[in-house]
Amino acid sequence: MLQFCPVCGEKLPQAGTVKFCPGCGQKLADFLVPEAPLLSSLPEVPRCDSDIAHQYPVKNYADALRYYDEFIAERQRQGLDQETIRRQAGEFFSRLKQQLPQRSAMTVRKAKAVRPCGLLPDQVYSIVLKSVGSNKERLIQRLSRVLRRSRTAVRMAVDLVPGIIVYKSYKAEVQAVLGVLQEEQLYFTLIPGEFAADVRIESLVFQFETLDHEARQLLRRVPQGFWLGETIQLVASEIEREGELDILVVTGQALYLFGRRLAAGQQPEAYIIPYSQLAEILMHQDGGDGELELVYKEYGREDWLRFDSEVQLMKVYQYVKTILAE
Repeated sequence: MLQFCPVCGEKLPQAGTVKFCPGCGQKLADFLVPEAPLLSSLPEVPRCDSDIAHQYPVKNYADALRYYDEFIAERQRQGLDQETIRRQAGEFFSRLKQQLPQRSAMTVRKAKAVRPCGLLPDQVYSIVLKSVGSNKERLIQRLSRVLRRSRTAVRMAVDLVPGIIVYKSYKAEVQAVLGVLQEEQLYFTLIPGEFAADVRIESLVFQFETLDHEARQLLRRVPQGFWLGETIQLVASEIEREGELDILVVTGQALYLFGRRLAAGQQPEAYIIPYSQLAEILMHQDGGDGELELVYKEYGREDWLRFDSEVQLMKVYQYVKTILAE
């Protein structure tokens, strides 16, 4: 039952069923969310078998997150150790996601991020966390408070980064989480409304097949969560940073660098440079080669990227320079 009108903020009478706001006349049924079924009405969770996801009716990502939380709560009641809970919950959640209905590209748009300011009260938003930072335990503690979820559930979500930590929620909850992430100086994207959670890198990179074979294979191994809320502008397949060869992916909000040298079975790790943290970009040329000097707002911090292609050097420089000038 709603206590306040979502439109005008008027306190609503709590006696009986109120269909319209007495203050502004807004129809309230549009804002009521059906109650989730009780855990007792869901399939019983076996003690040591996480292969039960097919028993759960998953219609959307919110269903998957809810069943995931309930799965963890049930395991905790059974007295399982934290390591077992994490392992089983991770497998369970992966199988839940596999049951998500495939949506037509005609009806679901790509996840396009917005800036975390001026949030609309009647719009839903999702937050995709891309980095965790140096104090993981503090982050888990702070997020568990504002998300009103158990620390184990939040820990599992953080362990799965990059991933969605808030799914289609309204302004109040979203702002609380944004406050934590901004204070922790973590990188995230904020996505309004509906979006496709399953994205393929081939559909995001213009002329993907023109990249060298090693670059294509590496980018296919990058977790899809990194690309949620991102628009990829260009890819430079050989960039040198701190003596190592990287692949550079330039998006509308950040620079992503992935090391080209990976051991067998190793998942690519991202070094992310958000434009919001940069104060200036400088270009230094030496013959056909060149370097970009990235100067951070944080005093004394900088990054250097060396290019062997003058064309790619100029493209990246001009794009980032334009972004920083906005």
